[in-house]
Amino acid sequence: MTGAGRVLDSRGMRVQTLANLMLGLVVLGIVVPFSAVALFLLDHGPDLPELLDQAVANRISVFAWLDVIVSALVVAVAALSRRFVSTTEGVWSVVFTCALGVSAGLPLFFYFVLRREASTAP
Repeated sequence: MTGAGRVLDSRGMRVQTLANLMLGLVVLGIVVPFSAVALFLLDHGPDLPELLDQAVANRISVFAWLDVIVSALVVAVAALSRRFVSTTEGVWSVVFTCALGVSAGLPLFFYFVLRREASTAP
């Protein structure tokens, strides 16, 4: 903690600045992946079988999906543990993760953690 109520992390960056950066990453984590889905929909329309075929077309695709699933489980366990954020914040983190992807849910979870850190600092 420094003067004027500013909470700093170990490198001297304001925790609120990091929290704001995380909110920006939430937006980025929604826009970037969904832009790829939008392009797919423009090319193929709402063709779910084609989407699933392309999603698991090769071993690298399967690897990426398994990585996302495990990452989503990690976010859910951490968010719902109530150790880092409130129950409501944890639920929102999981909802964002499941509905919008890990790239949106994880930075939202970190935003909540940083916001809590900033509000509970001495």
